[in-house]
Order: sequence, then C-alpha cells, then structure tokens
Amino acid sequence: MMQRILIATDGSENARRAEALGSRIASCFGAQVLLAHVQAEELSESDVRGMAQMWQQVGPQPFGVLHMDDLVQHVGSTPGRQHVDTRDKALQEIGKHILEKASETAREAGVEEVETRLLHGDPATTLIELADLEGVDLVVMGSRGMGRVEGVLLGSVSQKVSTRITASCLHVR
Repeated sequence: MMQRILIATDGSENARRAEALGSRIASCFGAQVLLAHVQAEELSESDVRGMAQMWQQVGPQPFGVLHMDDLVQHVGSTPGRQHVDTRDKALQEIGKHILEKASETAREAGVEEVETRLLHGDPATTLIELADLEGVDLVVMGSRGMGRVEGVLLGSVSQKVSTRITASCLHVR
C-alpha cells in the first residue's frame, strides 16, 4: 500500500506531468505527497536560462526587475558577491514558485497532506537521500527535465535515481 509518495519536480513539462500523475496516484491511495525541488550547486548557463524563461512565463518577479542576462552573467566564472546574491535570490524564488504550483496540482487532485522541500545539492543524490530519510513508497519524476543532458533518452537524474533508490520509481513522459 502506498502511504507516502515523493514527487520530484524541476518545473519542466515532464515534471508537470509527473506532478499530475503522482498526485492522482496519491489521491487514489489516500497517500501523503512530498514535493521536492533540488537546485543544483553548479548550474550551467542553459540551466539558468531555462529556469528564468520558465519563470517569465508564469508570472511577475517578486524580486523586482531582473533581466535574464543578469541571471546568466558570470555562470562558470567568479562573479561579484552582489551578483551571486541577486541570482541566488531569483533562483530561490523560482524554486518556491515551482513547489507552489506543484502543491496546487496535488491539492486539486484531492491530496490532503502535501509537504514541500526546496533543497540544494546534486539532484540525484539529494533525491535518493530524501527518499530514504522519509521512507517513501514511491518516487515519481519526469523522465527528462531541464538539466544539462536534456533530450538524451532517460535524463541523467532520473536514471541515477532509478538505479540507486530502494523505493519504487515511476518515470513520466
């Protein structure tokens, strides 16, 4: 029996489908949902651009006017402290928004107990550790997300999670 389901999301199209399916499964079983968004320690320019573009599509920026180039400037170099603080704040807000939208999806599907976690680290390792720590019965995630290996068969994060996790894992396309 499913009692606790971890749904991993990065806000991508596949992740949104995973949120919907995982939430429907949780609703059918009366299971709790744990929504997790992991922000990688090292973000490439394409990672940051993808997140910024997604954020621009979903609504106003609570941190003020911030151009996408401001977010991606200095990616891979040593930026000044003010730039890092601004970019980190923006990415934190994007992560919060991703989790808020996922939480709405779960509640609309009839899930009564929803928790959210905004985490930092290697996405695969962090999700595996979270699943083990929380004792989840099922991990639901998109087969590919917005990461660096976008478009390659099964995404690198979902592949690592599925091969190293002790719980059942469902990949959604």
